[in-house]
Amino acid sequence: MQSMIFKVQELLQATGGKQLCGSPEQGFAAVFTDTRKKVDGGLFVALPGERFDGHGFVMQALAQGASGAVISKPLPREEIQQADSLGKCILLVPNTRDALGLIARSHRLRLGSHVTAVTGSAGKTSTKDMLSLVFAARYPLIWTEGNQNNEIGVPLTLLRLSPEQNTAVVEMGMRGRGEIRWLSSIALPDLAVITNIGMAHIERLGSLEQILSAKLEIREGMKPGSLIFINGDDPLLAGSVDRLRDEGFVPVECGTVPGAQVRGTDIRMDGEGCDFRVECVHPGLPCVSFIIRVPVPGIHNVRNALLAAGAGLARGVPPDRIAAAIAAFQPSGMRMQLLQNAKGVSIINDAYNANPQSVQAALESLAVMGKGRRTVAVLGTMLELGKWSGPAHREAGIAAAKLGIQQLVAVGPDGEQTVGGAIQAGMPSQAGVHFKEAEEAARFLVSWVARGDLVLVKGSRGMHMEDIVEELVR
Repeated sequence: MQSMIFKVQELLQATGGKQLCGSPEQGFAAVFTDTRKKVDGGLFVALPGERFDGHGFVMQALAQGASGAVISKPLPREEIQQADSLGKCILLVPNTRDALGLIARSHRLRLGSHVTAVTGSAGKTSTKDMLSLVFAARYPLIWTEGNQNNEIGVPLTLLRLSPEQNTAVVEMGMRGRGEIRWLSSIALPDLAVITNIGMAHIERLGSLEQILSAKLEIREGMKPGSLIFINGDDPLLAGSVDRLRDEGFVPVECGTVPGAQVRGTDIRMDGEGCDFRVECVHPGLPCVSFIIRVPVPGIHNVRNALLAAGAGLARGVPPDRIAAAIAAFQPSGMRMQLLQNAKGVSIINDAYNANPQSVQAALESLAVMGKGRRTVAVLGTMLELGKWSGPAHREAGIAAAKLGIQQLVAVGPDGEQTVGGAIQAGMPSQAGVHFKEAEEAARFLVSWVARGDLVLVKGSRGMHMEDIVEELVR
C-alpha cells in the first residue's frame, strides 16, 4: 500500500497552527491519538478527555517512535528543547480536537475521495454496514468501525483513506445541534443517507422537528446537486423533500409507501429474514427491478436495505451484486444477535442501545421470529428522554401487548410505566414484571426461562443489559 506522508506545511495550513520545534521539512507517516498503539514516524494529536489529557503523554509518544505531536496547551520549555534535540516536531494549534478534524479534511481533499455519510436516530450502524457491503462489491473502501461516529472517530476513519482505498462509508452520530454540521464539514460527503427521525436525544433538543433539523445538518458539507437518500416511510423526512430540493439537493425517497422512488414491494417475512422486490423509478438512477433477501427480520431492516440499494445504484453497483451483498449482511455487536444457550433458550442480544423507535422495531422482529414459541421481551429503561420518558415507556409496553409478546420483563426507572402500558393493552397482569436493576432481572430470567423460549434483551447502554445476556448464555 502506498504511504501517504503528512507534511508540516500542509498541517500548518490546514490547522492554522505554528511550529515550535523540529524541521519544517518533517513528514509523518500517520496521525494517531492513542499512545497505546505504537506508530513509528507518526504524528500524535494530544486530545483532552474526561479521564486523561493527551498532553500528559506527548513525551511518551515521542519516546515510542512518533516523529511529532500536535498540542494546544503549553509544554514545559525543557520538554520542547528535548523534543527539538531528538529531531521531533511540535505543532501548536488553538484546539487539538478541531485540528484532528481539519487534518482529516485536508487528507480527504488531497486524495479526491468519495465519501458517503450515514446518520439517523436509529439504524445508522446497520445501514452503514449494508452500504459497506454493497460498495465493497465494486470499490476498495474503508468504513466506520465500532462506535467511531463522533468528532474523534470520524476524522480517524477519514485518515485511513489511501490511494488504494479511496471510498469511505462514514457513520455520523450526535448528541446535540452543530455536531453533524461539523462532521459534514470534515467529511464533505458526496452522498448522504438519513435513516429516520426518532426520539433519541429529544431531552437535549426538545422536539422531533429540532432533531430533524440537526440530522439535516449532514447537507452542510455537501455540494448542490448531491443525492440525499432518505427514508420515505418517515413522515418528517418525507416532509423535508421540498426543502431539500429548494436548496439545490436531490432527495431520493426510499421506502415501502406508494410514491417512494426506491420502493420495496412484495414483502414476505419469516423468522430468519425478509424477501422483497426493489423497484427503482428515480430519474437519476437506473430504472431496475430486482429481488433482495435481508437475512434478519423486521420491516426496519427492509427500509435500511432499500437505502443501501438506492445508494449502491447511484454508485453503479449492479443489482445482482447489491442483492448478494445484502444477503451477506450480519448485524454488528449487540445488535439483533441471535444466541443460544445450553438449555435450548434463544436470546436476541440487542443490548447496544435503545430509543422508542428501535424498541418498536425490535419488538416487531421478536413477534415475527417467535411465531410458535413463547416470546419474552426484556426491556431496559430508555435514557435521555426527559419529560417524554414516562409516555414513551408506556407506549413500549402497549406495543409489546399488541404484538402478542407473552412475557414482559422491564428493568430500571420507568419500567413500571412499561408494565402498566402492557397490562392496559391487554397483557395479563402476571405476565409483566419490573426490576430496578439488571442483576435482579438476570436472576429471575435464569431461573424462569425454558427450552424453546425466544428472549429479546434491549435497553440503553447505561442500563448494562448485556449483563443479562451474559447470564442467560452461560
